[in-house]
Amino acid sequence: MIAVFWLEGSPAGAAARHETFEASQLAQALRFAEDLRRRRREGEPISHVAIQSELPQAVGEGGVKDAPAHH
Repeated sequence: MIAVFWLEGSPAGAAARHETFEASQLAQALRFAEDLRRRRREGEPISHVAIQSELPQAVGEGGVKDAPAHH
């Protein structure tokens, strides 16, 4: 799945929003995010546009951890 996240509204009262896309819809998700950024440039109170994915063909588990110890 691919998710686009953004905040809408004034800084004091911004609401978190999201839209989800199937793993095969990366182009659509990118267009959606760019449309949000265009709307922000045009003056709409939109900020923090971000895309996150958890794709089935990803190599390894997502996240951050310490490197393995060397012996």
